[in-house]
Amino acid sequence: MFTQDVSHCGKLFVRTVLLLTALALSAAAQVTTGSILGTVKDNTGAAVKNAKVTVTEVGKSTATNYTTDDEGNYTAPFLIPGTYVVAVEAQGFKKGVVNNVIVQIDQKARTDFNLEIGQLTEIAEVTASLALVNTESSELGQVIEERSVKELPLNGRNFAQLVYLVPGVTPGQQGENLSGASTFNPRASSNFNALGHHANSNGWLIDGIDNNEYTFNTVIVQPTVESVREFKALTGKFSAEYGRGSGVVSVSTKSGST
Repeated sequence: MFTQDVSHCGKLFVRTVLLLTALALSAAAQVTTGSILGTVKDNTGAAVKNAKVTVTEVGKSTATNYTTDDEGNYTAPFLIPGTYVVAVEAQGFKKGVVNNVIVQIDQKARTDFNLEIGQLTEIAEVTASLALVNTESSELGQVIEERSVKELPLNGRNFAQLVYLVPGVTPGQQGENLSGASTFNPRASSNFNALGHHANSNGWLIDGIDNNEYTFNTVIVQPTVESVREFKALTGKFSAEYGRGSGVVSVSTKSGST
């Protein structure tokens, strides 16, 4: 009887560990990737269910297929930041294609379709436009893209200086440990105030992994400018998946870089 109880407890422990690991990996993916979502309707406004949605990454030419639900909705999660083409096919309708859908880190890019009646061999093609208002999230922050990281002047090649481009971000206290001027902290400057909060309460992530050095709460690993794909600086109202921080900087590195 005792042996059976021990065996049962062991199995329960293993299952719990696996579940927590899966949840942690999912959370890490969410903060370093983006998603494309939308609704597929016909020209009368009725939902088109079971439509085939193909999401193709332009840079790698990799494609993944999804299917709309009974309400015509689809979601393509965990997409690496980049440019995508979204195509929709449904019997009795022209094929709908949206080019140049930009997905940024931790972004939900909405791409809706209104299919026209016709043959699948016919294509109704449009070019995606950048949404002026984010209706998918209430979080405050901004993505600093690769072009800014590569082309803007940086003192000491420290990408973290670009957080000051984000509205609501101000420099931290001069001469403190996080400023890079202290002999106690050999790392580069990483201090900023998000909406007036303390700099030593910020959170740093690199590819979804906690990158906080807990003595001064600065970065542990400072990726090179060449390895940074883009990063997002969040200043408020962000999801609990980030775990901590008055402000959060989530960095996405390029594939194959160190």
